[in-house]
Amino acid sequence: MMAAACTAFAQHGYVAVAPEYRLLGEVQWPVPLQDLRTAVRAVRAQAKALRINPDRLFLTGYSAGAHLALLPRA
Repeated sequence: MMAAACTAFAQHGYVAVAPEYRLLGEVQWPVPLQDLRTAVRAVRAQAKALRINPDRLFLTGYSAGAHLALLPRA
């Protein structure tokens, strides 16, 4: 579903990340946002091993995942 966007960003040197997160109903807010931040930190921490630039990440998602990806950093 997100292949075209991911391909377009990759052509400009970005790496797509679609983090898993727990849903509201399972947990309370802001746990899903904390899950997203944990995932981004993990990717950044492994950037050298993954051979990616940690400053060129593109967060992607669908529905609630897209909403989380659009929230500003705190």
